[in-house]
Amino acid sequence: QVFCVSNKCPPLNQPTSQGKVVGMTIEEPLYGTRFNLKTGEVDGDWCPSFLGKAFGWLFAPQALATYDCRVSAGGNIEVRLDVNSKAQFEEDYWKGILDA
Repeated sequence: QVFCVSNKCPPLNQPTSQGKVVGMTIEEPLYGTRFNLKTGEVDGDWCPSFLGKAFGWLFAPQALATYDCRVSAGGNIEVRLDVNSKAQFEEDYWKGILDA
């Protein structure tokens, strides 16, 4: 099976690529939270490591972003991404007091 997840792992956006895959989960490298590779949901305790217990309470539990993917007939991994996500984010970003 192939899974595609964000390389920004909650809560501090640590690189998911530095995490450790354990079964159907990936473990966040700093605070030790495990995320389900298929759904992105927290699997087990939120921030269970020593640092996580000290600082994890500052952050509400949140899921790891996941993306639809497949292996093509040619063996390439194809990932479905929203190519408009940046424009949608920026659409409301500058509305307010800073607008000239």
